[in-house]
Amino acid sequence: MAGVVAVAVATVLLFLRIADLAADRTRIIQRDIGLNLRILPAEADLEAYWMKGYADGVIEEGLLQTVHEQDVANRLVPMLQRTVPWGEGEAILTGIGQELFARGEVLKPVFGGFEDQDDELTLGAIAAEKRGLVEGDRVSLLGHEFGIKRVLSRTGSVDDIRVYGSLVAVQRLLGMPGQLNEIRALECECGEEVEDPEAWVRSVLEPLLPGTQIIRQDRLADARRRQRILAERVATVAAPALVLLAALAVSGLAFINGRQRRAEIGLFVAVGMSAARIGAIITWRAAVLGVVGGIGGVWIGWGLVVMIGERLVGSGAGMAAGAGVHGSEILLGGLVGGVIAACGAWVPAIIAARTDPSTTLRGE
Repeated sequence: MAGVVAVAVATVLLFLRIADLAADRTRIIQRDIGLNLRILPAEADLEAYWMKGYADGVIEEGLLQTVHEQDVANRLVPMLQRTVPWGEGEAILTGIGQELFARGEVLKPVFGGFEDQDDELTLGAIAAEKRGLVEGDRVSLLGHEFGIKRVLSRTGSVDDIRVYGSLVAVQRLLGMPGQLNEIRALECECGEEVEDPEAWVRSVLEPLLPGTQIIRQDRLADARRRQRILAERVATVAAPALVLLAALAVSGLAFINGRQRRAEIGLFVAVGMSAARIGAIITWRAAVLGVVGGIGGVWIGWGLVVMIGERLVGSGAGMAAGAGVHGSEILLGGLVGGVIAACGAWVPAIIAARTDPSTTLRGE
């Protein structure tokens, strides 16, 4: 009995933990796809924006202070971009600030600046290649000296010709202190109850950001949303089904075990024990075995997650799984194991106790 309960509980815990780790990993993968909201000046011409790679017009940097208390966008990245002369050609000078997180969250920065100092630049691959520059070189830009902190790998986009610097340094170079011309952000999670995500985003952000226009990159945002909803649906259906199957397996074993002990139960009846007392004895014995098996199953399931989580889910899963068994999981495993085993044993015990003892003692 205890062994079957342990296997059932371990199976359920393994599935639930792997599902949680997979959901976390999916969120990271979706996050790394990129930011899917662009907040531009109201006067910016979108055709020119997509052709040049940056928007005309300006946004006051102080507007960023208004977007902390909202639930539709996170990881806001302030930017200032302009085409500037550089050597014999031009480059898109791009100042990037650090990510700002809504609702005071503390998250690992992913999309913000390169942590360049005010006298450092980061170059796109083509911008560096065209000028023969490598990391560590010194260059002059708009009359100021900078060191090349890093050269980025090719992206196959307009980013390959950008020259990146800290937002403060670029604002100073362009003579535009406290001004931006773009804010990029990541649309927060919205469930199936939101019929029109774009209208939902606009209804919250537009009052907070007057004088701007909000562009939702539908393909990126919708792909992220569909994947998240699909994962939630699978978990919602699969987890209860697995728990039910485990409960049926344990209950079935308890029922078989109860029938196999009919002779013992018949002996109890023969010596005068009541059906209720016999049922209580059998039920409590099964419950104790179920509790032991449930607790053991929690530890077995946790060990399996640590062993195979990395292989199934990917980088970091084993470490996350190895954070330890939660006390609530131990209690729940023991409780569920005991209840299922007790319920499965009680019915056959009562049936056998009410049978004629002469019949049960003969094994009929």
